[in-house]
Amino acid sequence: MKKFLFYLFSFMIILFSVSNGRIYAQDDPVLNPTDVVKKLVEFENNQDWTNLSNLWSADMRDTISEFLNNPENKKQHIGLFNIEKASLVAQKEIPEEYKMLFPNMDESSLLYYIAVDYKVFEEDVFHMNGVNYFLVELVNENNDWKIKQVQNAPIDILKSYELGFNSEDEKAMLDVINKRYKGEYFNRNNTVLEINRLSEDELTKIRGKEPLTKEQISEKVGLDETSSTSQSLVSIATTADHVAPSSIKVYMTQYTNTNAYGCSASCVKSVNFSSYVKNVLPNEWRIEWPSNSLKTGALAAKMYGWYGVYYPLASPVGAHVYDDTRSQVYLYNTERAATTTAVIEVDGIGLHRKDNKALFLTEYVAGTSGSPGTQSSGRFSQWGSKYWADKGWLPYEILGYYYNGSSKVGGSGKEFEFFNY
Repeated sequence: MKKFLFYLFSFMIILFSVSNGRIYAQDDPVLNPTDVVKKLVEFENNQDWTNLSNLWSADMRDTISEFLNNPENKKQHIGLFNIEKASLVAQKEIPEEYKMLFPNMDESSLLYYIAVDYKVFEEDVFHMNGVNYFLVELVNENNDWKIKQVQNAPIDILKSYELGFNSEDEKAMLDVINKRYKGEYFNRNNTVLEINRLSEDELTKIRGKEPLTKEQISEKVGLDETSSTSQSLVSIATTADHVAPSSIKVYMTQYTNTNAYGCSASCVKSVNFSSYVKNVLPNEWRIEWPSNSLKTGALAAKMYGWYGVYYPLASPVGAHVYDDTRSQVYLYNTERAATTTAVIEVDGIGLHRKDNKALFLTEYVAGTSGSPGTQSSGRFSQWGSKYWADKGWLPYEILGYYYNGSSKVGGSGKEFEFFNY
């Protein structure tokens, strides 16, 4: 009888182990999301790159593995290779209703806000000595939680929604973030890491000797028109709260880019910011679409990249953005006359939240031909911009339809605002 009970008990253990279609050894349990975050930091600290790459989702694993297998990245301490020591300070899950405030690659994912104390080989905007703050997106793959992306956290946005840790260190980091509004990138000891902003000469070339006036901005975005067909309320800031970046670091993965930049494998390259936008728009918007659609696209693409400079979206590989749909599609030397004209038309103009002047993620999606998309969704529809432009809507109306009243700008009753630079 005892032998029978022993075998029965053993059988039940095996049955339980394979109930999810996979046998797990006792020392290899399925990791829950918080454990994955802990393992990420543990593997960073141990420089255990093989196990770290296995934490990533299937569609990101090759990217991370290729990066980690490139000896040049290690030699130059790029991205993850810049981390000498790491320890997890805190982590918390972002509630579902706030997820869309931030870049998400998967609607069914979980988003965690984490604080990590680093010692690095050479400080940069992606990894600094002291506590760094990140957002980690996790997806469920075959009952395993995997990392979809790691991005530098927009602490100003998190704090405005009371989603932060409310620590003194976080408050100090907020001051570091706020200095980026003027193109000044500091470390935790208030030492300048880099200055990334347009010079006065560069600004003069794109918008003249002085910032655009409210009247000039009104004319460019259609606010001076009297034939408004929508109820969009949009204002123009009276102060220049942000300075445009002069460059953006792009992780080049597509052959057009790696070939053009002389890379034998995926690589990080610094790109003139204006050139970046001009070589994004024709790959995201159809060049034959109406000019008002292209202008709104130019503003959305510009501000998406600008957001990525403030809060890097590709820090594991030492870049602000990826060159594909993980960020937005950049292809070297693909400028087209119609889209470049649209970019030039809105030079000197940016978008931010009206209530606190913070940049917001000007996220956009393809949408559906013949459909306007969802109002106040916070997700700009590319096809929707054509839909409204065909109906005579102006740039400010099209942008207002998607962003005003959305969580991206503070929620119901809140608006975005144009600013000059």
